[in-house]
Amino acid sequence: KAIAPADDAQGVGTLALPTQEYLNGRWVTVVARWARFADQAACFRARMALLERLQHSYPAYARALVATTGEAFIEEVSRAWSTDPQRAGKVLAIHRQHSASFLPLLPTIAAMPASASLAQV
Repeated sequence: KAIAPADDAQGVGTLALPTQEYLNGRWVTVVARWARFADQAACFRARMALLERLQHSYPAYARALVATTGEAFIEEVSRAWSTDPQRAGKVLAIHRQHSASFLPLLPTIAAMPASASLAQV
């Protein structure tokens, strides 16, 4: 099962879990509500729907949605997605480590309607 912040998506239930947030210049542990999803594909679809829904309030999300590279998408989303000031660098490192395995799938994924499942790829 996949999880995501509950206020960001519609899942199949919620649970409360501790998470680290960078607030006022220091890391603190807070308990946040998280949505549960049936699978990763449902979680990713909800994330993309959230970016689309909030793009008018968060210009970085609008720029992410038209990004032409994975790196640009990550950099733009990271401007508002998390309290971690190092989020972009951390996610870019993961992206660079694993992106080669996803490159052949990108044209198929890009052409999929939002309602499609990544399991169909």
